[in-house]
Amino acid sequence: YIIYLDLYNFSIINDNYGHSQGDKVLREIGAKLKSIVGKFGVVSRMAGDEYVIIVNKDRDPEAIANEALEMVREKIVLYSGGEKKEIYMSAYAGIAACPEHSKDPEEIIVFADIAMAKATKDKSQVPVFFNPSMPESVARKLEVEKYIREGLAHNYFYNVYQPQYRVKDQGLRGFESLLRLKTASGEMISPSEFIPVAESCGLIGEIDDYVLIRVMKEFKEMVVYVQENLIISVNISAKSLCNPMFSEKISSIIMQTGFPARNLEIEITEYSLVHSFDVAIENIKRLRSLGVKVALDDFGTGYTSLSYLYKMPVNLLKIDKTLIDDIENDAKSRLFVNAVISMGHLMNCEVISEGVENTNQVSILESQNCDFIQGFVWSKPLEYEDARKMAMKTDIIRQFKVARDII
Repeated sequence: YIIYLDLYNFSIINDNYGHSQGDKVLREIGAKLKSIVGKFGVVSRMAGDEYVIIVNKDRDPEAIANEALEMVREKIVLYSGGEKKEIYMSAYAGIAACPEHSKDPEEIIVFADIAMAKATKDKSQVPVFFNPSMPESVARKLEVEKYIREGLAHNYFYNVYQPQYRVKDQGLRGFESLLRLKTASGEMISPSEFIPVAESCGLIGEIDDYVLIRVMKEFKEMVVYVQENLIISVNISAKSLCNPMFSEKISSIIMQTGFPARNLEIEITEYSLVHSFDVAIENIKRLRSLGVKVALDDFGTGYTSLSYLYKMPVNLLKIDKTLIDDIENDAKSRLFVNAVISMGHLMNCEVISEGVENTNQVSILESQNCDFIQGFVWSKPLEYEDARKMAMKTDIIRQFKVARDII
């Protein structure tokens, strides 16, 4: 059997702590892999942060690959500038068999690599076995990568905006920007497809920059002259958040566009913190000092311990849709969501629930003191012009209420 193992976002260690520390980590992982395989196989490091493991036919490749993935996820301790740093990593693994899949040594390694790429795309926490249909997915990946490059070069990307509302009075809080890609031929490429490809081919940082600049340019006039309290939320990748210069980049874009920092919200996930918690937290602190808000997405479904979450200087917690889906019919779901909302308020954060689809869910969330909601119950994602009109209409209503109260 051939096991192909790829360390996810390993470049973060090199970027943040230097190549000497990165080389040390690679040597440690290689030594641990050899101890897992023992005398029943061979471990070889390929280019960069990838390993190939060859194991005897009488061994269980899935068990070995799972043990390797678990080992990679263990805490790594580095020392930088005299300070102790705790790093958490992850990896993806693909498996191919000889002679079932191929007798050619080079081809069997390629097949294991293809299976690993499938695991990466699916964010699979378990190894993926090769099957003959997978080369088609590799060809599709290359095609999507081409569309991404064309999209960045020719402006094929665009944003739609999901409104966010206050629960108590259905007032407009702001919008979450959602990226879309439409090719020159008119084909729509789903974010669930192009985002993993962008991450794997190193284009996700360019996409983050593109979205930030476009969103700030589109809404600058609105937040400056019409809706001074409107919040525009932008999703940011783990790669960007774990770049030591990310907060400086945000500051530069704010100056370049003239967009008020107080109206910008950077949305991150708990998964963003796994690889370089210290750098991510420093970036969050600097963003807060600029006046930028920070939201933690998918709260309640992530990887971070409660002790870490308590230290995070975020403004907003976003409850994942999967936790909302069953609150009408399942008492445990209601109790869990209530606990999450209470935890958010304990952390001095406001709380928003995603994926709210009906008024019964709204009523339950209101009774649990959830601050905001977003979802189809009150609005689907809107094209920019429709979002702008909604904000304008909301401002007119607000002015009318103020005038009425004065009279």
